[in-house]
Amino acid sequence: VMQKFVAKRLKKIVVPSNSSIKDIKKEFHVDEYKMDRVMNGIDLNIFYPDSKIQKIPFKLVTVASSDVPLKGLDYLLEALSDLAKVYPNISLSIIGEQKKGGHTERLLKKLNLEKRVNFFSNLSQEDLRTTYCEAEIAVIPSLYEGFGFAAIEAMACGVPLISTSGGALPEVIKDTGIIIPPKNPKEIYNSIDLFLSSPDMAKELSEKALKRASSKFSWETIAKKLEKVYLKEIEIFKHANN
Repeated sequence: VMQKFVAKRLKKIVVPSNSSIKDIKKEFHVDEYKMDRVMNGIDLNIFYPDSKIQKIPFKLVTVASSDVPLKGLDYLLEALSDLAKVYPNISLSIIGEQKKGGHTERLLKKLNLEKRVNFFSNLSQEDLRTTYCEAEIAVIPSLYEGFGFAAIEAMACGVPLISTSGGALPEVIKDTGIIIPPKNPKEIYNSIDLFLSSPDMAKELSEKALKRASSKFSWETIAKKLEKVYLKEIEIFKHANN
């Protein structure tokens, strides 16, 4: 309620995606002209392809705290269960915290995935990069993202990316990864299978994603865009008060 009250009274709102602009317009009844898109950035001194880190064959990585339905982890786990029948060495690293005794833990037992899935939380920056760089494929199964930091982190580490079309993710990824509908284990399965069976395609997309991450999402690039928004508003304020 307070956000809705405040949003209508702000002269300018900076948002990280066009998807967020649409959502804020719909939910908070704020005019589009009051909003400017400046996408988020990441530290490219932390996230980059690290040649010292060896890829682990058939290793997948995702970012999803367990038992958060919007992250879509259930659908990835269902796909992983079927993939294990074709790729016996397949495994998944989840950057996020596992809730003991929760829904995800029960699902892992049900799907017999306990030995294939590992959770990693409270990672150092170096360990976070290592977890990405060890993986052959990154998967973002979210039902909705207002932006999608995990997608850019994977792109910047040079990891081939599969993502749903939830929220702002297609804006972030563009044509540098495989984009699939949310809530669809079969599409997740097919996309992972495609990357594993087509390493040249995976390499081509990962290189394209790395280039996009480096050119569009460095903090320097984002800061310059944000500076333009501020300078424009300062000029408008000056003219209004002369």
